[in-house]
Amino acid sequence: MSVLSQVIHGGGAPRKVTAFTSGTGTYTPTVANARILAFVCAGGGGGKGSYAYNEYYRIGGGGGSTTICSFRMASATSYVVGSGGGGCTYSSLQLAGSASALGTIISVPASGRYGGIAVEGAGVSGGNGGSYNSLGTSSVHQGGGLAGGGGSYFGAGGVYINGTVGGVGGIGAGGGGSYLYQNNTYGGNGGSGYIEIWDFGA
Repeated sequence: MSVLSQVIHGGGAPRKVTAFTSGTGTYTPTVANARILAFVCAGGGGGKGSYAYNEYYRIGGGGGSTTICSFRMASATSYVVGSGGGGCTYSSLQLAGSASALGTIISVPASGRYGGIAVEGAGVSGGNGGSYNSLGTSSVHQGGGLAGGGGSYFGAGGVYINGTVGGVGGIGAGGGGSYLYQNNTYGGNGGSGYIEIWDFGA
């Protein structure tokens, strides 16, 4: 039985669909103990730039994980939308994204080029790892080709860019790597997290 079919007993559309793209706050359900289907996506990791012939520093950021969960929401519930990690140069460590949370539901962010982990049995979609080096290979999952950022459930990874800053990651996705000969260039920023709530009422 799918998660959606467990929430929608006998079919029907949600009474309310709400999306949060940044910040913190509180969501109040349409009724007490409302049936909820939530998508909670963490922020993506930042990409890394390279210079000269150091191709192994061209690294895309990893994508954040997404938790998909159905439950009853008794009352107003707090939320936090994780931010994306900033892009960096070859001499710095890649910045991870931040976790997103809805009440006690927490999604794991990307850590550097590694995607957010998919937790077995927890309804979690793991983010893809970012690619690195001229072959676009990755030690985890294939990202976006040549040093591209890893994708998330909602967004595509930032593209690798030769000559300027790497591409920005989509929702929850990793930033792209970059390369500029004999110059310090930055990878792209990771995409911010995202929370979407489908409220079906009583």
